Amino acid sequence: LMQVISIISTKGGVGKTTTAANLGGLVADAGLRVLLLDLDGFKDANDTYGHALGDALLRAVVGLVRRLAEPREPLAAARSALELEIRKRLLAEEQLAQSIFALQDEALHDALTGLYNRRYLDASLEREESRARRSGQTMALLMIDVDHFKYFNDAFGHAAGDAVLREVGRFIASLARREDIAARYGGDEFTLVLAQTPLDAALARAQVLSAGARSIAIDGGDARVGPVSLSVGVAVFPDHGASVREVLERADAALRRCRDSGRGGIELAEQRA
Repeated sequence: LMQVISIISTKGGVGKTTTAANLGGLVADAGLRVLLLDLDGFKDANDTYGHALGDALLRAVVGLVRRLAEPREPLAAARSALELEIRKRLLAEEQLAQSIFALQDEALHDALTGLYNRRYLDASLEREESRARRSGQTMALLMIDVDHFKYFNDAFGHAAGDAVLREVGRFIASLARREDIAARYGGDEFTLVLAQTPLDAALARAQVLSAGARSIAIDGGDARVGPVSLSVGVAVFPDHGASVREVLERADAALRRCRDSGRGGIELAEQRA
């Protein structure tokens, strides 16, 4: 009965020695969890059936305890596989979030010029109008057209025409403040929304646009593309309309009058009745 049993703990195969007398229960010692088996009646069995059978029984018990106490390699492997799967899922979720962000960005920007597109402009006008009403300040809208754009396409090809639009878009963006909205309205037309801007400041910005456009450098390969000129229609909320939509329409009408009168100039919207 006083046989010494070597029991292997579940942590790192550390050995712990105890006797077989009155073994029982689950013992925790310094973090080593050891399973001890109840061997009551072992002496009676040993006396009745002989030491050979008792020794065999004891060897079987020791082997069982060792197997139970061995590190659970399959469990560790499963845990590692689970951790790897979690990392993969987290990476996939991060990549999905980046893809969604890229798609959202593409949905709001014009692919050729990088400016905001018409969809974003339309969605932003009401917000800008509400902001202007709350602050009690004016806001200006500039409608901008590339003069004789069809000539660039016909004379130098569509690649040169795209280059003109890209450079004009870049030039307009360079004049937009953080709170402004520079957008491609469609075709060769652009819109610049100037937050908290009175009429005189809007006209000054239009002058900068008109004068600076002539120095825009266009890479047309072997051919010299340019010079570029812009026509600009200017309107201010609430001076030229009861809503920003109405102001935009008046700025667009001013732009058409500018084109009809010879292009390359600036036209102020008509006052509302």
